[in-house]
Amino acid sequence: MENLELGLDPVFSVSEFNEMVNQHLNLLGEVTVEGEISELKLSQNKWIYATIKDESASLNVFGTIFQIKNFRSLEVGMKVKVRGRASLYQKTARFSLNAYYIKPSGEGALKVAYEKLKRELEKEGLFDPNRKRPLPQFPETIGLITAKGSQAYNDFIKVTGARMGGLKIYFYPAQMQGEGSIEAVIKALNFFNETKKVDVIVITRGGGSLEDLATFNDERVTRAVFASQIPTVCAIGHEGDVSLAELAADLRASTPSNAAELTVRDQKVVLKEIDWWQNRLKMVLLNKVEKFERKIELAVQMMKLNLESYWGEIEKTLLKFESFGQEIKKRVNFYELKVEALKEKLKILNPKMVLKRGFSLIQTKKGKLLKSVSQVQLGTKIIALMQDGQLETKVLKKELNHA
Repeated sequence: MENLELGLDPVFSVSEFNEMVNQHLNLLGEVTVEGEISELKLSQNKWIYATIKDESASLNVFGTIFQIKNFRSLEVGMKVKVRGRASLYQKTARFSLNAYYIKPSGEGALKVAYEKLKRELEKEGLFDPNRKRPLPQFPETIGLITAKGSQAYNDFIKVTGARMGGLKIYFYPAQMQGEGSIEAVIKALNFFNETKKVDVIVITRGGGSLEDLATFNDERVTRAVFASQIPTVCAIGHEGDVSLAELAADLRASTPSNAAELTVRDQKVVLKEIDWWQNRLKMVLLNKVEKFERKIELAVQMMKLNLESYWGEIEKTLLKFESFGQEIKKRVNFYELKVEALKEKLKILNPKMVLKRGFSLIQTKKGKLLKSVSQVQLGTKIIALMQDGQLETKVLKKELNHA
């Protein structure tokens, strides 16, 4: 830039002028502009180029996918609020709004964004009922995420305290709507998942407009709820529309009080159930004892009848054994007499008894008993056995008896 003559306007180069304008634009700071999306495209999967308009003007918008994380829920025709800084691209003097975030504006736009993102996340399986986990029946520790001093906090604490005593509730205060709420809710969820010191996580807030509840229709919050390693309950406090975070949670409750009712059982009901089961168990046991007693009685009767029958058979058998014993005795006596008679015969036939009667026995020197003179030759030596000894002699003469 140079002054050609004193008092004349300064002359800028194009780049100097563009830079000066850009600096003046920066003085505006952050602004929020509302309009309808007329163009929307993604370049190289990271640069976002959009155009928003109203009845009489349009505005170029530039952003990155890393900042505009809800890009997938945006579409042409949607009314949005864009937060960013005015900027002039120095090479082309193209004026745009560098966006930090783009949010649907108004009930209609919010519903369109909601339905679009819901369809995409549903295809991914984030809302699949088969992957939802049951809550612990008797949780001892609960992680509570809600706004500090809110009615939602008071309602949840009041109902849980009335239903069951002795619970430990770890409270993590978090902003539940507006700028910074998305990061706050995600940070609270991450805290409980990293410490792992609670049995169940409850995220709750009161009712509000669709814009007030937009945090819980955000893709990042919905994915954080889905990714929670601890069973999670969401109660966003509106009946008309169910938030995406609630759809991704393991259990959805309608209000903070309902979240407490679904998470913590009523001790009065539990005690009644215990009494019922105790009585039921008592009746079952008594029935089983009675059935067992009847079986025992029947078995005793059958044993008694069987024993009576068996005893008759035993008596018959004993009588048979008695008669059989008498028969055996008779036979034993008979054979004893026969043995005695045989003994007497043996005594008579004993050679020693023959010798005692004055006879002698003749045998060879080898001990063979001689019965006939033909068994020896003349001159053979023989032995004569007598009662008191024996004689050795020689055969001098043989003579046969002739009948």
